Amino acid sequence: MSCYVIDKKEMKKIVLAFRKFAAAQHTFKVRIPGDEDYSDLSEIKTMSRVGQILVDQNYRSYNYRYDEGLDPEVFEITPQDLMYVPRLTPVETLKALASYDYQSNSDPDYRETAACRLVEIIRHYALEALPGYDDAKWV
Repeated sequence: MSCYVIDKKEMKKIVLAFRKFAAAQHTFKVRIPGDEDYSDLSEIKTMSRVGQILVDQNYRSYNYRYDEGLDPEVFEITPQDLMYVPRLTPVETLKALASYDYQSNSDPDYRETAACRLVEIIRHYALEALPGYDDAKWV
């Protein structure tokens, strides 16, 4: 198994997709794993925090896999990102999250990390944003 550090531009696409799907479901309030209170995904500082959690885990995985000591890059969403970063579709988001899981799960406790729980939350929002999801029968 190999592992690489995911480009920040790709991480921004994941975070902004999360924001887009939350807005489409009329909720910007989300509970970031490890927090007691809800955070507002419409705020740049919240989106930056979400991205930093993902980046930190990706670096942690890389460092574990290759016995390195790289410090994580600082992740920041800017107002320009809100205007210019392309938005992923739900399917593209699900694929990006699968890639993230693969690149970020090298350390043995990945499944217990805030990043893993956050990926599951984003995945949930992406699934609910799939075309036809709302119309499908609830059984």
